[in-house]
Amino acid sequence: MDTTYTTEQVKTTRARTGFDDKAMRISGVVGVGTGGSASDSWISVLCATEAARDSAQQVLGTDVEGVPIRYRVTGVIRAQ
Repeated sequence: MDTTYTTEQVKTTRARTGFDDKAMRISGVVGVGTGGSASDSWISVLCATEAARDSAQQVLGTDVEGVPIRYRVTGVIRAQ
């Protein structure tokens, strides 16, 4: 059985490990958040391009302290 994490556990892991700062330093990463539901959550990394996603995956890996990381290509995100 796979381990699941609550939204609060994911947010705590992100904060404790400095994950957001590390991820946002990678060229082409445009956002970091928590995805999923309240009882089954993961770290979501948003990337501008497939190349940026590939770079982020190489640097960040597939999990942080067991919390899964999912990558999504969104394109560039601009405030309106």
